[in-house]
Order: sequence, then C-alpha cells, then structure tokens
Amino acid sequence: MTGDTLGGYRLVRKLGEGPRAEVHLAYPRSDSDDARAVAIKVFRPTVGDTAAITEIEALSRAAGDHVVTLIDLAGGPDGAPALILERVAGGSLGRLLRDRASLRQGEAITILVPLARTLRRLHDNGVVHGGLRLEAVAFDGTGAPVLSCFGSASLIEPRMPPARLEQEQGVIRDLDDFARVARAVLDRLPLPVSLPDPGQDWLERVEQVLFDLGAPEAVQLRSDGPAELAPPARILTAPPVPPEPEVGGRGGLLSLVLPDWLDGAGLAVSVHRWASRARRAVLAVRARAWIALGAVAGALVLAAVLIPSSSPDATAGPAPHPSLSPTPTASNAGGDDVVAGDDPLAALPELLALRERCIRDLSVLCLDDVDQPGSAALAEDQLLVRSLQQGSEQPDTLRVSASDLTLEERLGDSALVSLGDVTDSEPASLLMMKSEAGWRIRDYLER
Repeated sequence: MTGDTLGGYRLVRKLGEGPRAEVHLAYPRSDSDDARAVAIKVFRPTVGDTAAITEIEALSRAAGDHVVTLIDLAGGPDGAPALILERVAGGSLGRLLRDRASLRQGEAITILVPLARTLRRLHDNGVVHGGLRLEAVAFDGTGAPVLSCFGSASLIEPRMPPARLEQEQGVIRDLDDFARVARAVLDRLPLPVSLPDPGQDWLERVEQVLFDLGAPEAVQLRSDGPAELAPPARILTAPPVPPEPEVGGRGGLLSLVLPDWLDGAGLAVSVHRWASRARRAVLAVRARAWIALGAVAGALVLAAVLIPSSSPDATAGPAPHPSLSPTPTASNAGGDDVVAGDDPLAALPELLALRERCIRDLSVLCLDDVDQPGSAALAEDQLLVRSLQQGSEQPDTLRVSASDLTLEERLGDSALVSLGDVTDSEPASLLMMKSEAGWRIRDYLER
C-alpha cells in the first residue's frame, strides 16, 4: 500500500503489521495545509466490524492526555475500516529501556504516574486496555508517556463502584500488566523500590510510592542526549474522570483539581489548553467518514462526541433536519416510564413527540429532555430552534410510525434505530444513548 492515498493522506511506509491490521506512516497530501505525520491503522477485511467498533469506542472513551488521539476515520481497501491516529514519534518505553541501562528517580515518576492515572481513568470510563506492555507506551516530542495499542481493548460498565471494579477480570489483568511495566522501570533505578501489595486503591498507593522518590524530571529519550531537560508541559496531566452531566445542565470546560506537589514541582499545566485539545480530539471523530463503512459503525463512532463545541451560530452550519414526529397515538400516558425503560423502539416515539413540542414552542431548554447533553443532536436541534426564533420557516414534519422503526444495532446503552423509508434529505437513522435519566437522542445520521 506504500505510495497509495487513504483518507486524504499519502502512505509513506509500513510501521508494523499483525493478524488484524497494518499500521502505516502517512502524511497529508501535498495540497493540504497540515504537514503533520499520522499513523494509519488499516484493519484487514477478515476482521469483523465488532472488533473495529470496540477499538474505536475504547479510544473515544479513553480520549485525553497520555492516550493516543484518534484523529479521524476512513475506509481502507475492500471497505475495511481505517483509524487515523496521532503519530507518537518519541519511541517506545521498551526501546528506552533497551537503550538506557539506568534511569533517574524523577524519570520513573514522569513515566509511571501518568500511566497509573490514565489506567484509572480508563477503568472508570469503562475501558479495559488488555495489552499494556512496554511497547504499548510511547513518548511524544516532549518526553511525556502516551498509551497506545488499543487493539486488545474491551468495554465494561462505566463508573462501577470500586468494589465491583476490583473484581473485573480485565481490570485485574490490566493491573498485573501495569505492575510488570512498573517493575521493569523501577529496576533501572540506582536504589531498590518495592511496589505495594495488591489490594484496594492499589494504583493510588503506587503513586504515593513514586511521589516519595522525589520530583518528576523530563525523560532523556536518547542515551547520548542532554542530561538536563525542562519537564514537559504535558507531564502528569491525565485528568480525573469528570462527573456525568446532570440532566438539564449545561456543559463546559472540564475542571481539573491539580495536586499540591504539581505546582511545587514547577510544572506549567494549562487547563484550557488541555480542554481545547481534548475537545478537538473527540469532535474530530465525526460520522461522515465512518458512514461509508456502514451505519452500525457510524453510530458507535458518534458515541465519541462527549464534549460540546461552542454554541452554533444561527446563521451558519448545516441546514436543520425536518421536524421528526411519531404518528399520533391515542394516548401518551406512561411516556416517562417508557423513556426510562429498556426498549429504545418504545422510547423513540415519545422522544420525537416531545421534540416536536419543543420546536413548536421554540424552547431550547425543553430539548434537554430529548437530546443527550453535549451531543451533536442537541447542537443541531438548538440551531434549528434558534433559527426559528429569528424567523426561519418551520420545517416540514416527518411522520414516523412505530411500525417503521427498526433496531439496527444494540450495544450496551447505545442503540442505532432506522427510521424506515425516508428521502435522501432526511435522517435515515438515529443514534440513541441511555443514561440514568433514560433514553436520549445522540445524533441524526444521513443516508
């Protein structure tokens, strides 16, 4: 495939391959303003959709500092999915340990504390890495560790109580793998360091052991490099897991509570820069590229849209969708119970009926009970209502009968529902997500 183009990128050389996929170094085409290299992972045609979807969802849930960024999606040869990933060019932790016979205590802190915090964030967000090893940890240009290699990842229930989380076999394996990685790093230190015994809050106790070693230092990635470097700004900035947004609330920048020792170490961390970076990384994963690979894959990719962008301008953006409405029924009694229930096909007509009332009443706040907070659907419906408030013409109502709805795919608390026989200008399907408040619409998918 070297020399071919894929997703607007020119493949330069193969970085590696396995039974499931090939990874290529790629650059934007010559007519692009962006000259950054990327890594493109092309799944083999024999790999089923489920494996690709799981990896995409895992990367989406894990998005943040110290995790490789999923930039975009594309269709590879024979229609196989391809992931366009951040190129982390500082080499792997395995290579570092092969090149360096010893490490300083501060370097061990820089390497292991972000990994411990990132692993905890993954588990809280419902992701089991499944392949944590020395070669799965890379370094960016500043020397900060970045967790990659999510091909063996699996999904669990997000935000489990600690007692349940500690019983998950995938979580236990991740902790065992982290212990081996940490041991390999600590064995390079001039003095012996013991890890705490396994048990409750083990990662937090590992962090404390590392803090006791001293202050973090930049990692010297080359054995012949300078002995003293400034600590990278990205170091130790893996954020705590933000709380679930309250129904009816408004999204905003994630707030980070930085530990006291971080300021004392003189590490400059820009919260707003991190939040902007996280938003760009997540919002870059849009449906358009993935729809070409199939409606099911497109729906689950859109679950990555976790953080809202700024409010859309009423005079710009895509044309609003027609107003969706179910075919009228004799009674809407028990609608709240239906929306809170387990059946997305029963909940959707109730949500569409409420959506129509919100649009008729020109109420933006009303949409919080229809669309998921921070979702693309909420942004589009808010744009529609605001354009109507400024005098735009009311869109035609699309009548959707419950008998026309088809459950295309269900994965945990997400569901892709087909709207049946609609025109090319109207949504072909909806992505729905369920939270404690019940079902909500996450996105409208075009044909």
